[in-house]
Amino acid sequence: MTVATVIEVFHLQLQHRERGEAVYERLHGDVEYRHVLRALPPECVRVEAWETRYRAVWTCDAERCVITLVEGDVTVAQYDDEERYQQGLEDAVRFYARHR
Repeated sequence: MTVATVIEVFHLQLQHRERGEAVYERLHGDVEYRHVLRALPPECVRVEAWETRYRAVWTCDAERCVITLVEGDVTVAQYDDEERYQQGLEDAVRFYARHR
C-alpha cells in the first residue's frame, strides 16, 4: 500500500497545493481509526506525542507525508521534497504542542 491508496480509499480531495505541499482531505466525520490502520502503508509511524483523545497522527518518511485522523476526518499532507517535508514536520511539532 501507498499513501495514494489512502487518498483513493477515503476519496480524499485535493484542497490546496502550494510551496511543495499538497493537502488532501475528507471532512465528513465518518472514518474510523481501524479503517485508517488497514489502509496505511507499512512504513507509516504513529506519532503518539501529537495525539489526543480525538486525534491520531502518522508520518511516512518514505513518501514524505503526514496523515491525520481527527474526529472521523482524514487529512494527508504530502511534500514534494525532503527539505519541505522536514519543514512540514517542524510546523507539525509546533502546531501539536499548542493544540494538546
